[in-house]
Amino acid sequence: MADNPTGPRIRPEVHAGAPYRPGRAATGVDVVKLSSNELPTATTVAAVAAAAAAGEGANRYPDPTTGALRQALAAHHGLDAAQVSVGAGSVALISEAITATSSEGHSVVHGLPSFEAYPQLVRLAGARSAEVPNDASRLDPNGFVTVANVEDARLVLIANPNNPTGTAWRTDEVLSVLNGVASDTMVVLDEAYHEFVTDPDVPDGVALLADHPNLVVLRTFSKAWGLAGLRIGYAMGASEVMAALDAVRLPFSVSAPAQAAALAALGERTAMEAAVASVLAERARLLEGLNAAGWTMPDSQANFVWFGVGERAVELGDRLEAAGIIARVFPGVGVRLTVGTAADTDRILAGLSTPI
Repeated sequence: MADNPTGPRIRPEVHAGAPYRPGRAATGVDVVKLSSNELPTATTVAAVAAAAAAGEGANRYPDPTTGALRQALAAHHGLDAAQVSVGAGSVALISEAITATSSEGHSVVHGLPSFEAYPQLVRLAGARSAEVPNDASRLDPNGFVTVANVEDARLVLIANPNNPTGTAWRTDEVLSVLNGVASDTMVVLDEAYHEFVTDPDVPDGVALLADHPNLVVLRTFSKAWGLAGLRIGYAMGASEVMAALDAVRLPFSVSAPAQAAALAALGERTAMEAAVASVLAERARLLEGLNAAGWTMPDSQANFVWFGVGERAVELGDRLEAAGIIARVFPGVGVRLTVGTAADTDRILAGLSTPI
């Protein structure tokens, strides 16, 4: 027994980088939170009721196979149930893909900037991030292929549309990566914002699965479906790959209320589409107003817009906060702003009537 106890030995990877930084909450009077890409409207009535009913059985463990939801999702996408894996949000599935493929000495390719959880999850697995800088607010497909092959990457993570820039690859760009990397490199197409895509040239990754057994497509109930607080998402791909994700998942990690709510939400697709249509209308109005005011805004295919203002990001964040708007600030890079209600759009346009 040591004379001078120092506490437990923590793996160096745990504190080697910054932890994931969630969007700031709104505090104070007349302040709106537009920092976390949440749906501005409530979830469907059936989903809320189903979650509440499932909560009455909280003394019992949830279905560890998520069997009923898998079957419903498979039918929804025209797949077999074995081609679907359900996790506690798509971020959990990203972690599982990393754990299943990569560890010390392995490289994982992703964009920069892209989803902030990517480098943290890669680091915690003991692997190394091979980051590909964006090209004018867009992920660079040629860069992804080059880096993946040079690094002999086990995994490629593609956010499409990309978070935080909102830009999206078209089908030919996605295919250039799928066809350009090694066939034994897993390619994850993270489509968390797919329901907000309006560009017909941006692919539905599910349509590419049959020809690419190394492809995994991710979706979430957190965004368009309005179930962010319940933490549930799903992956689609070859049955062998889904089995690998299942194998590394924490037991019982998808709660019964989350499973029940997602299953009920699938039956209310019309309500989801109406909520998305409202967001799309405000996105168009917001981008039009900002561009007319002199801002240079990249096209967004998500439920947020991006200000690529570089070193003036903190200044813009402070300006928005002075107008009662909490945005997501990426110091030295830019500012991401969630599309909210019509009143939120009015407030943004009033506060940003002139560019910095």
